[in-house]
Amino acid sequence: MVHYVSHAMPPPGELWFALLVSVMVWGTILWLLQRTWWWLTGGRKVRYSTSLLYGWGVLVEQACTDPSVSISAQVLLGWWLLFCLVITTGFRSSLIAHLTVQEKSRPLETLEELLEQDNWNWGTESSLFKGSVVEYFTTHEDAVVREITKKMEVLDPKEALQKVLAGRYSLIAFKYVISEVIAIHFTDSRGQTPFYISNQGFYVLPVLGWGFRKGSPYTSRFNQQMLRLEAAGLTSYWTDDVIATLERKTRAAASLGLQAGLGHTVHGSALIIS
Repeated sequence: MVHYVSHAMPPPGELWFALLVSVMVWGTILWLLQRTWWWLTGGRKVRYSTSLLYGWGVLVEQACTDPSVSISAQVLLGWWLLFCLVITTGFRSSLIAHLTVQEKSRPLETLEELLEQDNWNWGTESSLFKGSVVEYFTTHEDAVVREITKKMEVLDPKEALQKVLAGRYSLIAFKYVISEVIAIHFTDSRGQTPFYISNQGFYVLPVLGWGFRKGSPYTSRFNQQMLRLEAAGLTSYWTDDVIATLERKTRAAASLGLQAGLGHTVHGSALIIS
């Protein structure tokens, strides 16, 4: 956890133990100072239990009467008040943060992470699992891919998405195809969706082909231009722009009441085949 949000996180057990020790040490020092002052000058005595209970009372903001009878004890008391102010402010902010912000689990990104989960299943769409995709999974030499293939379920797209919504299930699908489905059917007017799409996809198809007449004079120039567009990132940019435009139109339609809003929590994930 990064340091700039550490003050808003729950105090660990070590901190609670350190606070208990601090109360006992501070109360003991205060009692020794008061005892020494009473032995030298006389006057009011302070019991050991009073010093401990006062230190604890300040920490929980329920302090009793000031037990200090000397200047040194008052200085020690002032530093303890400042210390308790910092501790109680941090604890209060932590409590408020955890009562107002729901905890989110870390999403799954890779096939390896799928295998590491307990009671987690996955599948793919029946329209996807054919041709070169089947060949990729069934003939792959990687042990992870082979293990994924053994437990792969081939489902209807609607059934697969419902399983993802039910929880502890991931859908392996083409990135742009599933992004379009989610944008149209599972995104509300505020852009919220119950699905998470992995940022670390993997490639199944090494290349896409275009059909031209044999001996066409412009084939080499066309291939060269397509490679330039891909290398410059324009192909991915245009595709992402189309998906983003579709999402904006979907949210606009939802704001007019044409689509019911969704308030699901992310229970599943979609791994991506690029």
